[in-house]
Amino acid sequence: MAAKGWVGPIGRSRILAIDSLYEVVMARIEAEVRLRPVRFAFLVRPDDMAQVSRAIRINTCLWGGRHNPLVPVFDETPEWWDRHGVFSDSPQRIVDGYLDLFEPDFIVEGEPGLAANLDFDPHRVLAPDAVLVREGDASRIGPGLSVFDIYRDLHRRVFQFARRREHHIVVVEPKDPQFADFCAAVFGGFPDEDGLGYFARGFNDAFEPRKVALDGNSLAELYHDGCESAFDIANATLKVEARGRMGIGYDPVVFVMNPVEARDLLDFWNLRALRDAVVAAPLPWLAEMSANFRQFILDSLLEADGASDPLPHRATVMFSRSVDSGRIDDLHREHFRVERDGANLVQDWYPPIWRGASDFVASDRPPRLTAKRVNVECSSSDDGPQLQLEFLQPDFVGEHRGDGSWANVVQIREWGFDNLFATTFPCDHRRPMPPYFHMPSLSRRYLSTTEGIVTFPNVFRSREQWSIPDCTTAILEWFKSKGVRAERSDAGRAATQIVKTLGGLMGVAAVSSEKVVEFLNNMSRRPSRSAHHHEFKNRMQKARGNDRLGFEWLVDHGAVELGLEVKCPHCSSRGWHPLNRLSNQVECTLCLRPFKFPAADIEKSTDWAFRLAGPFVLPNYANGGYATALAIRCLAGMFDVGDRRTTWSAGLDLHFPDEQHLEADFTLWHQATSYSNRSVPVELMFGEAKSFGRESFLDEDVDRMRRLAERFPGAVMVFATMKNELSSDEVVRIATLAEWGRERIAVGKATRAPVIVLTGVELFMGGLLHEGWLAKGGLHAKLSNSGFWRTGDMRRLADLTQQIYLGLPSYGKWSRERIDNPPAAARDAGD
Repeated sequence: MAAKGWVGPIGRSRILAIDSLYEVVMARIEAEVRLRPVRFAFLVRPDDMAQVSRAIRINTCLWGGRHNPLVPVFDETPEWWDRHGVFSDSPQRIVDGYLDLFEPDFIVEGEPGLAANLDFDPHRVLAPDAVLVREGDASRIGPGLSVFDIYRDLHRRVFQFARRREHHIVVVEPKDPQFADFCAAVFGGFPDEDGLGYFARGFNDAFEPRKVALDGNSLAELYHDGCESAFDIANATLKVEARGRMGIGYDPVVFVMNPVEARDLLDFWNLRALRDAVVAAPLPWLAEMSANFRQFILDSLLEADGASDPLPHRATVMFSRSVDSGRIDDLHREHFRVERDGANLVQDWYPPIWRGASDFVASDRPPRLTAKRVNVECSSSDDGPQLQLEFLQPDFVGEHRGDGSWANVVQIREWGFDNLFATTFPCDHRRPMPPYFHMPSLSRRYLSTTEGIVTFPNVFRSREQWSIPDCTTAILEWFKSKGVRAERSDAGRAATQIVKTLGGLMGVAAVSSEKVVEFLNNMSRRPSRSAHHHEFKNRMQKARGNDRLGFEWLVDHGAVELGLEVKCPHCSSRGWHPLNRLSNQVECTLCLRPFKFPAADIEKSTDWAFRLAGPFVLPNYANGGYATALAIRCLAGMFDVGDRRTTWSAGLDLHFPDEQHLEADFTLWHQATSYSNRSVPVELMFGEAKSFGRESFLDEDVDRMRRLAERFPGAVMVFATMKNELSSDEVVRIATLAEWGRERIAVGKATRAPVIVLTGVELFMGGLLHEGWLAKGGLHAKLSNSGFWRTGDMRRLADLTQQIYLGLPSYGKWSRERIDNPPAAARDAGD
């Protein structure tokens, strides 16, 4: 399978020089609406088999339930959690990590109070009894959709008729009752609670499954021959897209486990919820199954083909945390080892899925579950783009369901290069999102997640109209929801007007030349703010070449205005007059005396000239607007062609509840795209933009950015300047902040404040950033071979620019040095 990713109709060339660019892709905003099951996270004690077993059996009865995580909750992190002592994670961090990974719609507590410290919307925290409808209580409408509707629909459409071939549907029960929960975790198991027996009866009545008594031999046969279990039936209507390496799925895993250990069942369940090929290997049955596992390992070998799959496949034998370390080598040699070079991969540690990863391309992410999807294009109105959404519902549901029965995920994309409307929003699956879209009912639950905007429609609420806000309005609304009063500054208005005048962020490429910026700035300081039309055209073409994003672009988009300079017969000055003000009588712009238009002496008394218009008239590089606009453009669209995933606002004054006042030259929400086109968290970014000057970034500028970082832990800080090099003092100031920002947040998994440095090298590039770095040569070219360019990973960009402009070691080298030689304060604290 080829790596996913939209390249677009104009490919990977230097797109900004194509004359027809805006005619091809301008202002195309659309939304993908995707139907999926509701996602629950079950909070359980990992040493409590009753809680783990109940959660597994409830999930057997839920549509898509196999992909709902079991989240371990401890009072203290046990020693067995990390056999090598590499991680020292607190119980709170582990729970938070699982929740942030899976982003559940609802939480189910295995016992009351497990969600007490999670800062999760209390209206979405449930008891296990609230998930499934019991017999005699059909009037209760709760979240989630049970599999009973699927059983009924499949029986009506398929299984009530005579079949030509036998199906492979099985109901699996262990020969030894102590393995009942293992059996349920692998194949599904129905609850035996009062009022829930109808699920097992419905499964048997609908499909007449073959009954299998499970032991080592029968499990080997099921693995070899294949079967359809209750979990497979529950997923029958779903497309499951595993989002592993390069978008082609994960390597297979043989998970060696103790089938009577609750913690092993929990780990197996969560690993299978993430990856698409996880096979359980129960310790008591390894002897009977060893031949099968060896063949599975050999069959899994697949060499890289260099195109659709650039990485080789290898099955990993992973030993659970309950397996004693001293037994692992012997167990592997006796039951799994094969005589094939490179095929014997052994892992004695459980992947720290709760920690995430610095390189999101390689990290675990839940699969994408899809029952249906449609694309909806925005319509235009006086109030901006409008989305007419018609929500999706499962085909197999034929009766009323309440809110929370299923989920729709709305992902808004802009395929053009305007970037004037908000398409990306901060991720916060724990609390409802602010009313960005003037949504019809604020009491509805709308969640902003890495997938998109999640909502829970029903058969009576099947349509809505959303008004897409402009970028600044959305960001102001978000700050308001955080208790921060945000106002646009005058400098911010100038930068915003530059972007709008030039037709969007990509149009800012028209001024992505130091010579162009200097020329326009010099024009702003002239008394007339005009230049002879030949001078203007020649200077622009010399600075930018003959591409359309030079002279013609500025003229066509109203950055400059054509007029006539007319010599006054009274004071001999030449005044500039716009075309719509010319007539037989002209008034001098200096002495203000009227005179007759010199039609008889037009060649000597008049000259065509261009004059700056709008924000370009402002002095001092448009009040810093050039630097701000160029920096936002660089961060929003210099990584690759495709849908734009940036919402931005220039120049905000932030007023906090404690009366502290801070300024940001720009604020961004940026969502990277990955090789597998997976969803990743949205980055919050603040920027300080400067024009030219030997000392642009002063102590107060760096201090202001640090205070913003303290207010918004984990946010990315950007220092952008149009000059090509920083002074030695600027390097020291920013490097001090960058090293402080490299520290980890105490209660999270992100670094405190990644610092990006952009200079004129980046701001004045005409093409993609990595191409410009290659052309630059030196350290820029050396670091440009990183694979993050297709993704736009801002934290990786911070690492690279710190190496180039601040002289810091790579983050990996810096981290290793910190581990080997911890700072004195950390040693004293026992870190």
